[in-house]
Amino acid sequence: APEEFWPDLAIAVFVLCSMGLGATFEEVLFRAGLVGGLRPALPDWLAVFLPAVLFATAHIMNPSSTPLVLVNGTLVGIIFGLAYLEHSGSPQSPSLGYCTGGHLAWNISVTWLGIPVSGYGPTTRFLDAKAVDDLWSGGGFGLETSVATTIVYTLVTLWLLARTRKRPNIENERP
Repeated sequence: APEEFWPDLAIAVFVLCSMGLGATFEEVLFRAGLVGGLRPALPDWLAVFLPAVLFATAHIMNPSSTPLVLVNGTLVGIIFGLAYLEHSGSPQSPSLGYCTGGHLAWNISVTWLGIPVSGYGPTTRFLDAKAVDDLWSGGGFGLETSVATTIVYTLVTLWLLARTRKRPNIENERP
């Protein structure tokens, strides 16, 4: 019935807006604020790495956290940091688009599948996923603490770092 549709739509819009604001806030803080603020004083690798560690640390107090939060959180922080610096096409003008879009897409798609995101379970779900093996599923925290995610994030990080190293004189291109 149409009257049953509107509360579900209202909840979906609220969740989408909340996730959008959360992802945007974290990316503005950790990428634009910290990476962008540290770049003039530090080498790019350190300006990306330090905020990545802080990004991971910011999630350690979430429900069902495990030590893999620090590992995987740092890895995805590096991925988002490199995306912030590299996907604008110009080191002089970093872009929040890719890292914010990737962050939001992760949060929405994982929630939609019924999997917790950073320790918070979804209120509505497309699928009802239940963790069978915490090591591979991430358990109550979600895929962010999965060994499979560690493997994928490590491979993506290594690929992005190799790709970044192929750029000549990246340090000389900075503002």
